[in-house]
Amino acid sequence: MGISSGAPPPTRVHIDSDILRALFDPKEDLDLKDRARQLFYPVARKLPVYCSAPAIGEFVWTLVRDTIPRDRDSENVQVAVAEFWRYVNEGLLKTYMFGESDTSAFRIAEGLRSRDNLLTPTDIAIVACFLADVDCGVLYTTDSGILTNINVAREAGRLYKRVVPLL
Repeated sequence: MGISSGAPPPTRVHIDSDILRALFDPKEDLDLKDRARQLFYPVARKLPVYCSAPAIGEFVWTLVRDTIPRDRDSENVQVAVAEFWRYVNEGLLKTYMFGESDTSAFRIAEGLRSRDNLLTPTDIAIVACFLADVDCGVLYTTDSGILTNINVAREAGRLYKRVVPLL
């Protein structure tokens, strides 16, 4: 399903925390890292890329959770976070908070949560921010829970949006 001609064309895309991890964790799969970088380059021909505040939180949390106990070293975390901030500071990656009003994403998250107990609270918050962003048409993810969730697909379709796997 593509963006309908009845909807305004999207002016940006969102990425999930797993895409942030693929981009910035030095130990991530190189093929996935290359596919994630293609969302950003060449800059002149790409829509701006946004990540939500919940996606940033999940990215840092999973990076720390998975890296420090395994390596007993925080160097990879420092490298990943420094690269994340480089993208933000250079304007390659923008952050999205919670919608036009403080409650936009929260209302959507409440609705999703009431209909669906399969998604984690963080995934619901990430999806809700994507759905609340009226200028966004696509959420890129590798999260099978989000990609296969019927409630997410239904709500995205109702808003002329798509959840797309980063293949």
